[in-house]
Amino acid sequence: MIQNISLKNFTIFNTLDVQFSPKINIIIGENGTGKTHLLKAVYSLCAGNGSLKDTPEVSREDLERAVTDKLEKTLMPLDAKLGKLHKYGAKENAEIKADFIFNKSLYLTFRNNSKTVSFRENQDYQGYAHRPVFIPTKEVLSFMEGFVSLYNEFKLSFDVTYYDLISQLQLPVAQESKLSEKSRWAIDQIENILGGKFIFHGGGRVTFKSAGNEYSANAVAEGFRKIGVLSRLLETRALQPGISGPLLWDEPEANMHPRMVKYLV
Repeated sequence: MIQNISLKNFTIFNTLDVQFSPKINIIIGENGTGKTHLLKAVYSLCAGNGSLKDTPEVSREDLERAVTDKLEKTLMPLDAKLGKLHKYGAKENAEIKADFIFNKSLYLTFRNNSKTVSFRENQDYQGYAHRPVFIPTKEVLSFMEGFVSLYNEFKLSFDVTYYDLISQLQLPVAQESKLSEKSRWAIDQIENILGGKFIFHGGGRVTFKSAGNEYSANAVAEGFRKIGVLSRLLETRALQPGISGPLLWDEPEANMHPRMVKYLV
């Protein structure tokens, strides 16, 4: 759904140009080379206009504020200031460019003292409507209960990808007839691997049911909890193969047995 991205003077990057495959892309690099920053930049652009989806008339300034808010809440710069995402010491503006499917595009820029991004040129970014999913490094099933309420009331040390993901996990299960054949196949495969199924009771409470017995989600291996998230996203249709936006998964192999990785892919 996103075809390419270019970063200039953004966080640790001098310049970076990435052309994405329409299927699976694997980002590999040493610690501190910006892998997570790249994923979060992609997520911010793909999700940046989501807060305005029900707004009938959206101005350029509305879009600039919405994208700024998403970048700040996703990357959490020092003092929650956009300008802190400008590469330290760079003399030129930070720039982010991206092309999406259906000729949608975005080109924005900002400096170290900017309060909001500035859009460049005429773009049809408002029309981009393929919602992405971001699965962060830490699994979330063990601390979902009450998280959304806490996040809405207090300043937590979690970036917005955790809030967004947990909100997607708490959606109702879709009707069986609404699930694609690929989604049903994947859900069945995951439940077979797990030997059971995670049950979402509402309010973030999650248990695991296997062979008629029910357990706390915290009693289940972390690798199982991570892949259980994928099954839930499919059954709520937050993930719809070929329809929804990209799935961005930060360190999917962490705390997962190597034999599980091939099934995950």
